[in-house]
Amino acid sequence: MIKYLVWLTALVSSASPAAEPKIVIKSVEGGYRIILSQFSGSDYSVAQAMIGPTVERLCGARTPQWGKFSMKAMLSAAKSRSLKPGRFEQEITCVDPVPPQAVVATGPFAATDADEQLAKNTALRFLSLRDAGDADASFGMLSPSMRTTTDRENWKSTVSAMPTKFGKLVERRVVKVTWYVDPPGVDAGVYAAADFDGRSTGLAIHCGYVALKRQSNGEYLVVRIEEGNLAAKDAKGMTSEKILEMRAALQCRN
Repeated sequence: MIKYLVWLTALVSSASPAAEPKIVIKSVEGGYRIILSQFSGSDYSVAQAMIGPTVERLCGARTPQWGKFSMKAMLSAAKSRSLKPGRFEQEITCVDPVPPQAVVATGPFAATDADEQLAKNTALRFLSLRDAGDADASFGMLSPSMRTTTDRENWKSTVSAMPTKFGKLVERRVVKVTWYVDPPGVDAGVYAAADFDGRSTGLAIHCGYVALKRQSNGEYLVVRIEEGNLAAKDAKGMTSEKILEMRAALQCRN
């Protein structure tokens, strides 16, 4: 029930280490353009997570709106074995915050392509922030109801341990987004359940779904997370058939 993004593995072969990423801020009409240079990845959600603290400082109490972005992935120069660093550019606008209120659906809801893309991007960004150990930013993406029922200190403790458990992202994709209108047992509104599937250096299997609730401003907040995983160290020596059995047991979607 989540949509997916595939991690494009950077082709790197170098005898010298890559330079540290650098962030440059440029003022543009109506907002900012943030440039992340010397970027060694190829996943835009990772780049967005890296510039997240800068965006929060720029906007302060206002709400950041993430606009257009462009990315040039890192490549290797086969002959010289030197690195050609990547570059990521993101447009940001800071707006006055709108109190999140759930949409009350009065009739059939038909998700547009923009709805699908936004739900997918929201889920992937949330997972990237959380798995990178950013407790504050990931907590800020929870719905008011989930924040109320989530102890913030426990959240910080759990999320801060995620980088050690998760390691470095290898790939992650959204397999499917399923839409619900006024489902029973929860507040009325439009919900999206985003099924994801992925793996990292620490987890051989990592799958589940992120449930999102559509807000009155058209954005989405996280209302529920269900996930399962298999540690990479536990997967060593397992046959491919056993791995498939584990995926079935964890209810991973292909």
